[in-house]
Amino acid sequence: MNRTLLLASAALTCLPLARTLAQSSDSAQLQRLAEDRRRGTPPVVADAPDFYPDESEEIGPQSILATKPRHRWINLDLGSELYYDSNIYYTEKDPVGRSVSVDHANFFITPPSLEPSWGVLSPRIGYQYQWYLYGVFDSDPTARELDFDNGDFYAQMSYNKGDWQAQLSFDWSQLYSHATGDYWNIDKFYEEWVPGWLVQRSIRLGERDSLALAYLGSYHFTWTEETAIAGVLFQSTRNNRWENMLVASWSHNFTDSLSFTPYYRLLLSSYTEIERFDQLNTFGASLVWRFAPFGYVRGFVNYDLQNSSDTSVFDYHKLTTGGGVNVTFSF
Repeated sequence: MNRTLLLASAALTCLPLARTLAQSSDSAQLQRLAEDRRRGTPPVVADAPDFYPDESEEIGPQSILATKPRHRWINLDLGSELYYDSNIYYTEKDPVGRSVSVDHANFFITPPSLEPSWGVLSPRIGYQYQWYLYGVFDSDPTARELDFDNGDFYAQMSYNKGDWQAQLSFDWSQLYSHATGDYWNIDKFYEEWVPGWLVQRSIRLGERDSLALAYLGSYHFTWTEETAIAGVLFQSTRNNRWENMLVASWSHNFTDSLSFTPYYRLLLSSYTEIERFDQLNTFGASLVWRFAPFGYVRGFVNYDLQNSSDTSVFDYHKLTTGGGVNVTFSF
């Protein structure tokens, strides 16, 4: 398969998942905020000092409102994952499995949330850069040709009301390949502009269990190099498409810091410049341990099944399993 087409195939698979994880994290934070508001969390108070000896005994203990914590605008999120991919070339037969490393740095700004009577509005704007390295622990130079980077400018406005969450977003992503033998020589091979939307319902199933049902939609305006193979010209906008994703997940909290989440994702991609319709089914589970307020460790396993109406695109199945660590610093 042409290297540019193969890189684009890898990118089309990785980008929706990356955005889904980010949006799911935002929704979880919004849900916790809504629960605090619904319970009417009392303000923080501190004991007031006596003005004269035995004052507290005469009129009872007094208290004062503590200073409200300062809002933190600036955030830096750093993470690294290592996993095994059983089918890095997305082939229907004779799959090749290799190790994959994904590192990211995500800088974002979070202005204070707005809390009118009809919900909570939370804006966010940022830039994330990701490094995908293939065959990290394998002596396979061919796999290293799949290495690529992803730079993503994004803006989001999230809304929360009770158990419901919604989000409008816009992403501008640019993907870069690495020249063989010269890692620092990069070349842009794919670009997309993506307006998106999300609706999610979270359902409590007890003190430690919850169910989340989500719909994510988007349209991808894309660009990639025109490529001719066997006399067939592949247009630069051939990857323009609608994407609709349904996600169902169940979460069980063993403790306040350890949770287990099995999930199912259905991604439907309808291409508008060519006759192509893809269906990707993902079954997976993750185990997350939050070792500190600013960080967590995650282990996961996914099994993907894709079918395409385009006979030039492989139907494939693949298993990915691994783990990673993530930390977030706020200023």
